Amino acid sequence: MSKKGKNIILIFIGLISIVIHIFFNRHFEYHRDELLYFSMGQHLAFGYATVPPLVAFMAFISKSIFGYSLYSVRFFPAIFSAILVYLTSLIAKELKGSNWSQVVAGFGVAGSSVLVMIFGLFTPIYMDVFFWTLIFYLVIRYINTQSDKYLIILGISAGLAFLNKYSILFLLVP
Repeated sequence: MSKKGKNIILIFIGLISIVIHIFFNRHFEYHRDELLYFSMGQHLAFGYATVPPLVAFMAFISKSIFGYSLYSVRFFPAIFSAILVYLTSLIAKELKGSNWSQVVAGFGVAGSSVLVMIFGLFTPIYMDVFFWTLIFYLVIRYINTQSDKYLIILGISAGLAFLNKYSILFLLVP
């Protein structure tokens, strides 16, 4: 399989992931937590009693672009699911996996029932999974290249992850 063919397959898997999330999630009602986060998006602050501010900011952006539709609520988790498919294939590539193994890794993430559930709701958890995966990728990439730019991107990613959920400290603090 060529590199171009692999990229086409990964883009296709990512798009299928988005379509599945958007198509099937319109058949379910709002989850009470999603309503909480969108309510917090109406009253932006630097922190809330239950979560850091990033989820409220994402809810504010989603509401500003799409309104309060169920599509609006589930749009960003669907997009992040596709990004996670590609990010997982990049991790497989950094671990010296073949083009085929990169596609299998992306397909495995897209078809994971746990991740389908996590990326099916607007909660801080979908961004938490994304940031953990991104940080793992950046650490592996830094080890492979020794380029300091990955440490800077890692710091920015860790900061955003901390604004999403404090549990990122379990990964960052040994």
